[in-house]
Formats: sequence, C-alpha cells, structure tokens
Amino acid sequence: MLELQDVHVTYGPVKAVRGVSLAVGAGEILALVGANGAGKSTLLEAISGIKRPIDRGSIRFRGSAVEGLDAPELVARGIAHVPENRLIFARMTVGENLLVAAASHLSRRTAVEHREKVLHRLPMLRRLLALPAASLSGGQRQWLAIGRGLMNDPTLILLDEPTLGLSPAATTAIFELLVALRAEGKGLLVVDQNVRQLLEIADRALVLDGGRVTAQGQAQALLTDPRMIEAYLGAA
Repeated sequence: MLELQDVHVTYGPVKAVRGVSLAVGAGEILALVGANGAGKSTLLEAISGIKRPIDRGSIRFRGSAVEGLDAPELVARGIAHVPENRLIFARMTVGENLLVAAASHLSRRTAVEHREKVLHRLPMLRRLLALPAASLSGGQRQWLAIGRGLMNDPTLILLDEPTLGLSPAATTAIFELLVALRAEGKGLLVVDQNVRQLLEIADRALVLDGGRVTAQGQAQALLTDPRMIEAYLGAA
C-alpha cells in the first residue's frame, strides 16, 4: 500500500530524515519508534504532504508516486494524518469540526453520511456534537482528532502520539480502535510514547535514531530485544 524508498527530509537547518525505507500493507500496523527528535513526526508529515518537497527518495501509495502531491490531494487518495497537536477548530462545534474535515470533492450529503459512520464507530462523540470544541477535555479532543481523520474513510492512517496525555483507560480504548481498523483492512503507521503497548498490537516496528533506521523487525520480537528494553521499554 505505502512504500518509501531512501527518503531524505530537511527540517529547517536539520537533516531530520536520512535514507528511510519502509512499507505498510493493507491490514497492517507498523510502529515507528524513536526518541524525541528522531525524525518520526517529520517523516509522517512528509508522507501526508504537510512537508514538501522531500530532498531525495520516493513515496509511493497504491502503486503511484505521490511525493509531489499536496495534502488535500493525498487525503482524496485515501491517506489520513492525525497529528500530535490535535488540529481542531476550537470555535466550531464538534459536529462542524467533523464536517469541515471532509475532503472538498465530497458533497455535503456524502460528508454527513461519512460523519454518521464516524459517530457509529466513535459513539462518545455523538453526545458532544453541539458543543464547541474548546470545551472538550484532552481525551475528548483526541477522539475528535481521530474522528476527523476518519471522515474520508481512508485506507492508510498516520497517527502521531494518539495517546499522549491520556488516561490508561483512554489509551487502551484507542489501541483497541487501531486493532479494529486493522481488521477492516486499513494500513496504519503509528508513533506513540506508549511503546510497549504499541508493540503489543503492531505487526512490525521500525526504530529511528537521528533520522536513520537503526532496527526493524516483527513487533513481538522487538519486545524482547535487550536493546529495545534498555532504550524504550524499561522493566515490564
């Protein structure tokens, strides 16, 4: 579904991504692991068209080169990006936030239908529809951000720290949602501070350090890798 080959990205004066290659298939969760500043967020932004152009390399989605396309075009093709900073419109209601996230090529009727599907999947948002987004708790804002990402029924979902600052119960619920999305055949590329829980649900993982891939493999194998335990997991 998604294929990156030798991707390099500069962020300001910093070479943030250095020769990263990866692939995400349909019905697969790929965990992206690394310390702060490792290049994880920059890589997601390059894939979703927020940061362009890449310095070198190729990004292909469903067999087509997409590294030169902007974010709206990538959304229309089926790529969703749920960023770390939970981009929501505070002065809009929850319902308006969902509708405005629909791709521009969709009719309002289709957007409303998509919103209904999102609300069926995320029922906690239904009772919040008329509330301004500014009044939501951190956890509620995260569910709204995820709901916005699902509004266009994407086939590939990029998630950057979806459980940041959330309670253990909310964290578990979000990981359960990711598992459900994988079961529907969606591909997911996920960055999250809760590395152990992420690896427990992921199929494969890739470790970034200084913008380079330093390790990769089956997620379950990395859970028992002494280097991973020391650097990212700690004691169980």
